Amino acid sequence: MGAKLAELEPRCHVGKRCTQAGQVGVVGHIEIADDADITGTAVVSHSVLQAGTFSSGTSLEAYSSWLKSAACMCDARIWRGA
Repeated sequence: MGAKLAELEPRCHVGKRCTQAGQVGVVGHIEIADDADITGTAVVSHSVLQAGTFSSGTSLEAYSSWLKSAACMCDARIWRGA
């Protein structure tokens, strides 16, 4: 018997050509659109209704927004001397 790579809620719908990297958590009865890519360790707590790449650290958001947030967090740590 092979190991399960992912376990999803039975009423969760994942679209075609989706990628979910390692340790992605999917919470609740949600829908993930066709061509949506979820980066590693993301937590999907609401439906993803459009194609694109999504990441999370606090909540799921478009990858481009996440990059901006991550850059701001890094700048804040440097500014605080952390």
